[in-house]
Amino acid sequence: MYSDSVLTLNNEVEIPRVQMGTWLINNDNVKKVVQRAISVDYRGFDTAKDYGNELGVGKGIWNADVERSDIFLTTKIPTAVKDYNGTVKAIDDALDRFSLDYILIVDSFSSALD
Repeated sequence: MYSDSVLTLNNEVEIPRVQMGTWLINNDNVKKVVQRAISVDYRGFDTAKDYGNELGVGKGIWNADVERSDIFLTTKIPTAVKDYNGTVKAIDDALDRFSLDYILIVDSFSSALD
């Protein structure tokens, strides 16, 4: 990945500058869309529980011909979640839906970028 195509977070993790959004792509179609995007060098994907397509996004990623560590997945915790225990459960539930080991969680109140 070219150095100008990534952003560096405060914790030194590099994320793709351009990520493919999956809003309005239904769960049945999003797997193919994600796989096609990976085939043309997208490495960042954004989704949310409220999009209703996390399972398909996960399938698209784990059926890809690239290393999981090369794919950056961002999801959002539902706005109804307001406490620590709810956050932990939302993360665990998202990981189950994705069938993946890790994701980046983004909330609307903080920024990982300076």
